[in-house]
Amino acid sequence: MHRLLAAAAALLVASQPTLAADALPGKWISGTLAREEGREFKLYVPAAQNHQPLPLVVMLHGCTQGPDTFADSTGMNAIAEKARFLVLYPAQKASANPARCWNWFAPANQARDSGEPAEIVAMVEQVARQHAVDRKRVYVAGLSAGASMSAILAACYPDVFAAAAIHAGTMYKAATSLPRAQKVMLTASGPDPDALGEQAWACGGRRQAMTPVTIWQGEGDNVVNRKNADQVVRQFTRLNEWSDDGRNNGSLRLKAARDNKKVEGGYDYAVTRYAHGGRPLIEHYRIAKMGHAWSGGKDDVRFSDPKGPNASALIWEFFRQHAR
Repeated sequence: MHRLLAAAAALLVASQPTLAADALPGKWISGTLAREEGREFKLYVPAAQNHQPLPLVVMLHGCTQGPDTFADSTGMNAIAEKARFLVLYPAQKASANPARCWNWFAPANQARDSGEPAEIVAMVEQVARQHAVDRKRVYVAGLSAGASMSAILAACYPDVFAAAAIHAGTMYKAATSLPRAQKVMLTASGPDPDALGEQAWACGGRRQAMTPVTIWQGEGDNVVNRKNADQVVRQFTRLNEWSDDGRNNGSLRLKAARDNKKVEGGYDYAVTRYAHGGRPLIEHYRIAKMGHAWSGGKDDVRFSDPKGPNASALIWEFFRQHAR
């Protein structure tokens, strides 16, 4: 991630919609968040919208990627067309990061109503004004730097996002500078996840609302140490412990179940689900041998590996079980 390595405005300006590049029947809309050096985005709108409120999934790309490459890699638009939800792809600016990484390690981006997270939330708000969005079913997913930004959004905006997917990323506040971020990614030597769980809860306004997350990690990742995923699990377990009743008193009872599976012609993988109230609150996918890539992605796109389980389909399956 490192090698590839503020309030938002009031108006989102969209260009004329076109058919999606992958020949899907929905609309592939380009637009800009109007402010100084406005942030660009892409939005996929399924063909059968019919003006009914639809869920919205925000997809945050990794370093050196952009909305088009990330959409191509993940195939999320095809799932959106079938399941009928909108997909928003914010784009990082080269002026903000030459490698187009989301700056998750900057303190200004680790607080509510500040920096890049605020701009992303502003996009959600504006899309909801221009399209029929089910505000109780807005979700965020990301890869690498986008995954670390997804952790920030999940922690700091539980009133906006009903669930999050963190794919090859780090904890909220795992680092607060670029040098520390580089070390954390390689060694998973960040602060104590339990203490950061309370800080993550505080960033979201100390709300008593569960924050569901699904966490994905390749065991062969040489960019983001696989132990980071274990820390994300611990942090969000602690966050939800605080959210349960406003106390760190062991009141949250999670039932863990692990499945070992294999993709035909691909990788072995394990998924551990921690259930609360009859639904998975936290999921942890470990994909054997997979490197720094979107699991189950397109085979001719960088940072995408078709040999893993289909992350896009399974992430949507997780999301659809949760609403605010």
